[in-house]
Amino acid sequence: MADLRIIDAPEIPTNNITGQEKLPTGGNGNYSISLDSLADYTKTKKDLADNTSVDGKVNGVRQELDAHIEDLLNPHQVTKGQIGLGNVDNTADADKPVSNSTQATIISAVSPKADKTYVDNQLTLKANKVDVYTKEETYTKQESSNLVNNSISTALTPVNTSLDLAKRGVVNRYDSLLAYNTGERVVLTNGDIVKSTIDGNTNNPNVDMTGWRKPNDLTGNPIMFGAKGDGVFDDTLAIQECANNFRYLDMRNSNWKTTGKIALRTGTVVDLRGSYLSANNANEPIFEFENAGDGLSILGGGGYVYGTADSFLKCSGKTYQPTKQTDYARQIRLDGVHVSGKNIDKFLDFDKAVRQVFMTKVFAYVKNGMFCNGKCVEIEIYGSIIYGAKGVDDTSTYGIKYVSPGGGRWYNEGLHITDSTIDNFGTTFDIRDIYAMSVTGGHIGAAIQADGHNAPGALVAKFGQPTSKACRNIKFNGVNIYGNIEFAPVDGIDYQAKFTGCSSEMCEGANIFIKNNASSITVSDHTFHSSFNGVAVVCQSNNFNISVNDITCDSTFVGGVHVLGAIGDNVSVRGISYAGTGDPIYYERPILISGVPVATAGMANYKRKLVNVPWATYTVSQTIATVSAGFAKGETGEIVVELSYSGATPTSQVLEINIPDGLVVPNGSVWSSRYVELKSESGAISARIPYFVTKSIASADIALINFAGSALTLGYHGYFGIQRDW
Repeated sequence: MADLRIIDAPEIPTNNITGQEKLPTGGNGNYSISLDSLADYTKTKKDLADNTSVDGKVNGVRQELDAHIEDLLNPHQVTKGQIGLGNVDNTADADKPVSNSTQATIISAVSPKADKTYVDNQLTLKANKVDVYTKEETYTKQESSNLVNNSISTALTPVNTSLDLAKRGVVNRYDSLLAYNTGERVVLTNGDIVKSTIDGNTNNPNVDMTGWRKPNDLTGNPIMFGAKGDGVFDDTLAIQECANNFRYLDMRNSNWKTTGKIALRTGTVVDLRGSYLSANNANEPIFEFENAGDGLSILGGGGYVYGTADSFLKCSGKTYQPTKQTDYARQIRLDGVHVSGKNIDKFLDFDKAVRQVFMTKVFAYVKNGMFCNGKCVEIEIYGSIIYGAKGVDDTSTYGIKYVSPGGGRWYNEGLHITDSTIDNFGTTFDIRDIYAMSVTGGHIGAAIQADGHNAPGALVAKFGQPTSKACRNIKFNGVNIYGNIEFAPVDGIDYQAKFTGCSSEMCEGANIFIKNNASSITVSDHTFHSSFNGVAVVCQSNNFNISVNDITCDSTFVGGVHVLGAIGDNVSVRGISYAGTGDPIYYERPILISGVPVATAGMANYKRKLVNVPWATYTVSQTIATVSAGFAKGETGEIVVELSYSGATPTSQVLEINIPDGLVVPNGSVWSSRYVELKSESGAISARIPYFVTKSIASADIALINFAGSALTLGYHGYFGIQRDW
């Protein structure tokens, strides 16, 4: 079927529209919206009134207006003086008195009798028809009332309009002739209400929001404060002013440029979706959330941040030794943020007390990833990528670095990474102070060379000596590990680290290197493959509680598990599937072994250590043979006696096996398997005496002695020793 574009689609007839038709959306993923939902959203968002509400209000106004028109009793209290009739009396024509001047004339005329000249002169003073209103030309009472009411209504119209606007919260439109004091409100051309933040404000807020803000710190855009958003003009000051006045910084779909840090207040949301931000901040962060605070969100997607800066975001609490909630910068969320720049030194810089940081679907391509210096608590990273921009060019870089200068109990707590990629750093995890760290799923790698080898000195993870009291409870579960891991304390550290169901590849040398003084580490259900002459797990001296279980090593390995040094108890290796060269296990002290294949004569001699019993005559109390060996706590095996003899005293001839403390053989109240009786004068003996090891034994002798009876002559081909159970 050919593609159908919207421009080519026929229009649905109006009478067929139901309101349930769906329209595609943009910017929110694979979603749609119905016509009814769109109508409801528009009504709610724009606060539109329905027909009933409008009709109700109109009818009310109409009723008041009709009543006003029908009111003939002068409801506005108009006086005759207001309409220029102040000197008029309300007297019937028949009752009208003569005027003062007429009365005086009459009086004067009565006394001296008027002559013709006087009368003629007086007649010239009479009213002419042109100058006098006729009855038809004068207003009736009703007409006069209507005229007055109409005049009053016309005069009150602007007053009522202003009153109506005031009732709706609209005080006045912007007037360039006015100066606005702090707190005065003005209506923008789009209907938004803003208020002045400075006295005497004369800026037009429709084009320049300097000195103005929306009530209640609503959404703000840096362009209100003079930003250009073109990627060329320096928008730093405008963005900062916007952040000072608004909690929601709408920076979407523009190109911003900064030359200094933007300080963010508690409760701020920075919306960078669809935007590009170019930073030229030198040694300053791009955004800073400082001196504690409660709530910061930065949204991204569809654009990215690049340029030069000390960090994308720096968050600082109040102290390295916090004692209360308000000492922390907290509730920090990054969603969809994209930061890309080799000259951005750190993606995140957390200093002092920081807690409750949540990162989702973040991408950071920077020199260093996240630096936590202090007591950083409850850091969650999900579905994100943090990738080193320097790679082999700078192996001093780190992906995530944790230290706690506060010492004592002020260590970092709770770093949890799920289904994320953190890769291409000199040391991807540089961890010294942490309690409870988990990495689940995803990929963790170190900087590699073109040939696939890790860069010299590059590590996936290095767990070092804490400055506080804790670097423990470290869990890797189902992680693909591309490089080497190292535990390197100075003093004895009980890491409580566990690797379960992981896969290690492309390692050179020790894949998991447990150095001197590192203890309590478990590697279980782990696959090691594609190494460069690698050894899966290497332990040095003074390691305690090391367990390697059910691991697989392919043919690229030269060793499976190496246990070096004379000191270190409770080391066990159980189950190795091994296809490499060399021994699957090498040891310099007793370790508990099971399920490990015997690949060489050396391993065979360790599993079954037997010595020849020379042909000779042995007097009573003389040692016949001695085996020297070390034993691991929990080990089981058998003491083996194979020899022929003659000259025995049948009733009293007894051989004794002398065993070290910690090696236990079957025994009872009146018997012990340590003693072997010879029932005949001559013959052969073949004995298997099981043993159990209750404590580790670095080295000890097991001796066979002619304990009682007579001198005993032993024949050829006799042997004595131990055989361990694997």
